[in-house]
Amino acid sequence: MQLDSTDIDRRAHWNERYRAGEHTALDPDPLLLHLHEEFIGPLFPEGGRGLDLAGGAGRHAIWLAKQGWRMTLADFSDEATRIAVLHAKEAGVPLEVLNETGMETLTRAAASPENSYDFIMVVQYLDRALFPAIRKALRPGGLVFYKTHTLDHLTLSQSRPRDPNFLLERQELLRHFAGGRVLYYNETVTRRGTQAILAQMP
Repeated sequence: MQLDSTDIDRRAHWNERYRAGEHTALDPDPLLLHLHEEFIGPLFPEGGRGLDLAGGAGRHAIWLAKQGWRMTLADFSDEATRIAVLHAKEAGVPLEVLNETGMETLTRAAASPENSYDFIMVVQYLDRALFPAIRKALRPGGLVFYKTHTLDHLTLSQSRPRDPNFLLERQELLRHFAGGRVLYYNETVTRRGTQAILAQMP
């Protein structure tokens, strides 16, 4: 992967945050646990091939691997993926780890059926260029779980992100996954503005 100066700076920034201990907790988002019990598990009782995109230190991918999913974690930060490998070994679960951009991961997945996924999840990350690629990387009937902050976050919280380019507009996820079967959708305006969707794509 050929990196330009912006990519190098971005990777260095995230590597430093992971070295400082940020985003290294292993407790999964409670919403994922709820959705897995209510929808994901019943639709895929044998698990399947899953991708945790921008998966960081592995808190979601490792939990899903424990539920029987064959998980791949992709993250641009090599420090994040290093930590994820250690966490997976400690948990005793198999985990494929890719240190690359999300577009690289999704483009490869869309290139052939054996590389595509039954389930793709993204939590607390936004790159709008990836939305069409996520749809192409899913197998027919596959699920996508996406959760991140909205523009309301700017007035409800002082925490990152602060750049509007990395914050969703109202009901934006419904537009990106239009045509799919929406199993769950929620938008919050308390404490922090967040938006989350679980959709089954045709």
